[in-house]
Amino acid sequence: MPRSNVKYDPRKLMLLVEARGKKLSQAGMGAYFGLTGPRRHDTVGSWERGQSKPHMKLRPRFLAYLLDRLRLAEEPQKFQRLWASIMVEEWEWEPLGKAELLPYFLAGIPAAIDYSPELTPLPPPPRSFQKPLPAEPLPSVDLFLGREAAVAEVTSLLTQSRLAMITGMPGAGKTSLAVKIAEQWRTAENSVFWYRVYPGHAIDGLVRELAGFLYWRGKRELWHIYERARQNNSQPPDPGNLLGQMFTLLADEPCLVWLDDFHNAETDRLVKEFWFYLKRTMRMGSVVFLITTRRKPSLEDAPDAFALSGLSLDASADLVNTQLAPPLAESLLRRLHHRTAGNPRLLLLAAQALTQHQDPADLIEKLETTDGVETYLLGEVDRTLTEKERAAMVAVALLESPCSREAVEAVLGGQAVHDTLSGLKEHYLLNTAGAADDRQYFLHSMLQGYFGRLLSYEAPKMHSRAGKYYRRQQEALRAAQHFLKAGQPKQAARLATEDAWASVNRGEAEALCELLKRLAPVEMDDLLRARVAVARGDVYNFLRSSSEAVSSYQFVLRTLPAEASVPETRELRARACLGMGDLRQHDSLVDARSWLERGLEELANADSSIRAELLIKIGTLSMALGKHQEALHAVQQSLGLLPETPNTLRMRALITQGAIYSSQGDVAQGHTYTRRALDIAEDLHDHFRLLSILNNSGLENGILGKWGDAEADFLRALGIAQQIGSQVEESKLANNLGVLYTDMGRLGEALTYVTRARELAENLELYDLLPFVLTSLGDLYIRREDWQAAEEALVEAEEAAQGPGADYPLAEAYFLRSHVLRATGRTREAVELAQSAVDLAHELDLMLEEGKAWRVLGQAHLAEGQTKPALEAFQRSLDLLADQNAYEAARTKEQMDLALAIALQPL
Repeated sequence: MPRSNVKYDPRKLMLLVEARGKKLSQAGMGAYFGLTGPRRHDTVGSWERGQSKPHMKLRPRFLAYLLDRLRLAEEPQKFQRLWASIMVEEWEWEPLGKAELLPYFLAGIPAAIDYSPELTPLPPPPRSFQKPLPAEPLPSVDLFLGREAAVAEVTSLLTQSRLAMITGMPGAGKTSLAVKIAEQWRTAENSVFWYRVYPGHAIDGLVRELAGFLYWRGKRELWHIYERARQNNSQPPDPGNLLGQMFTLLADEPCLVWLDDFHNAETDRLVKEFWFYLKRTMRMGSVVFLITTRRKPSLEDAPDAFALSGLSLDASADLVNTQLAPPLAESLLRRLHHRTAGNPRLLLLAAQALTQHQDPADLIEKLETTDGVETYLLGEVDRTLTEKERAAMVAVALLESPCSREAVEAVLGGQAVHDTLSGLKEHYLLNTAGAADDRQYFLHSMLQGYFGRLLSYEAPKMHSRAGKYYRRQQEALRAAQHFLKAGQPKQAARLATEDAWASVNRGEAEALCELLKRLAPVEMDDLLRARVAVARGDVYNFLRSSSEAVSSYQFVLRTLPAEASVPETRELRARACLGMGDLRQHDSLVDARSWLERGLEELANADSSIRAELLIKIGTLSMALGKHQEALHAVQQSLGLLPETPNTLRMRALITQGAIYSSQGDVAQGHTYTRRALDIAEDLHDHFRLLSILNNSGLENGILGKWGDAEADFLRALGIAQQIGSQVEESKLANNLGVLYTDMGRLGEALTYVTRARELAENLELYDLLPFVLTSLGDLYIRREDWQAAEEALVEAEEAAQGPGADYPLAEAYFLRSHVLRATGRTREAVELAQSAVDLAHELDLMLEEGKAWRVLGQAHLAEGQTKPALEAFQRSLDLLADQNAYEAARTKEQMDLALAIALQPL
């Protein structure tokens, strides 16, 4: 017989018991949920027997428990049945929202799970965008012996874990093994993406190349971000901000992503973020990752690597003897195998040397007595080459990355090399990728170093030819690199700075930065050196290297004369000031604005897009400093300089203009400009701007009392944030939705979104956002009259709001905690804390927060029986809120009417 205090259906609750099974005891489950005390299993037991239910604040923990700890993310139908039967029907929790589910289903919510509401898809891209080049074809492997067991083992690892890593010394055959695995993996349903990692062109380049790969698979959002930046001649978002979107789009693709030479990414600034997202993607989805690297990376949770050793004696014999006639004697083979440790590349070099050596025993004896096996064999191979073959090998080494036959011929002054390259490929001295009509040639790292060192006095002339070739191909960075090596730094500098953002958009930020650093000490005229320094500062700024960026901008201001009549000189100095203002805004708004104003002075009266950008930034900073009229004047000036046609700068100016009006209390007028900016963002298909504008529009609609429109704006923006993988923006929007739902009285939904915002803010270490989120959580618990939870959240908010610029949430945390103190009978403390909130909000010129704080102070006075000061406080609140926020003014009016009723009661 069930106990009399059972409130919930035990038959349904068996689903919860079955899910836990033997994986966890009741005590273990209690520990997972943070329950304390020796009898925490009793609490879990009462949930499972139907005698009580968990507190609603444990909802996010329950999601993690079911989907992550019990791995029900892999059984979505079972999870859906459990959640619907217990959490919704029995415990009366809110239905699931996509925001709380997405972290567990990166590839998209399974169709088996119902959630609400449906999110609006991203707008389509304009048809004029350029298409990306197809993904680079796999390298070719013409000879593969003795690795069949390794292929099977690594393929099994991929099938089980969706991630496998092959390590081994240079020449061990990692690439050949990976090609065979990739060829087996590729079917009509599955595709393969190969990316060879180069120093200075690692994660940045990978994100861009994968954006192109995804484009051809029907997922075009990521590519359009790069293409939009290219069209606007502006910098793209930091690739670190695109990694989340990339992995979200990639997760459900039935493909293999092969990252070759991954050891070159070990020092990349984004490698840890990349690894974090890769590991998360492994939890769900179809994509698999194959990594080849010389050594296992020192990254958290890196998998055990498949260490590729040398070939067996029999496989070594097969490899060598396919190149020799007659075959090598068994005794000599044993000695060669021992000296090379079965390294396939060394064995192939030895076979090539033996083809031209009259006495194989003599060569192997010398090989046994030399210290550098690799260097000795390369020298022997070099002696077997004709002059034409050696020249071709040197040319490919000079070009470094995969190159076409046309590029090799250009470097050699037009000499035809088709047959030469084919012969070198047949002897395994050249690696290739792609079909015959679009074949790319490159050298193994062993041969690259050796033939690269053979460059003679002809090297400058060859580099110059390479620079001219790549300039014709419109590959500016590659051309500039060769011109610098050719001893033509001015040509390199002009190319590198002509369109620096184009190189950044190609994923070449690190490589461009390295080139600009090498150009810094070169003798050039002051104007060209300043162009290099400005570009270097911009790229350093993009790469988050602020101290180096400051040095670059300061160099421009020191080098170029302040009083100059040359327009380019003035523009370069203004660009340096613009960069300095951008860097300083995080530390000092006043200092940042003075840099921007100096930039305007540098331009004198010249009208240009740089002037417009300076004015927009001045408007933004002036608004933040509370100088609204100055801000409005600056933005209106910028709009007068810009064409009427949709463009990014005009959109930014309208966003700022809307924010200025709204911050002054004219929210309706501000909203008009915000919607105009929204129209431009739609025309430009600019998802990042669209997201922030929708957020502003939602806040304005909320203040105007248009809650349905506010909800639609926030949900659409949240959908964009999730689709482009921007978790920072997702956390802000989830918090705003939580605040809106709190005001609307939809407290269950509010808790879902605010909790999600808190989880993201803590995981991403968003210390500037966390106080706002904790304050929102405290307000939500106040509405639920959960005073203990409210006080805990608000105390945390006050502790989190101790950093610079955190005063705004601190004022709100004070008056909300005052509300808790009053509700729990601590009225004197409530009065004191509410007064602190009023003082702080007034000091910061926060009219809305000051108005709310006066209301809470009035409530605290009323609780102490002090009707007159209460009425005075309510009147001050109403005066501040009447033109600011209709909803908050109505709340004050309600409290004021209550105070008047008390005051008019007969004694």
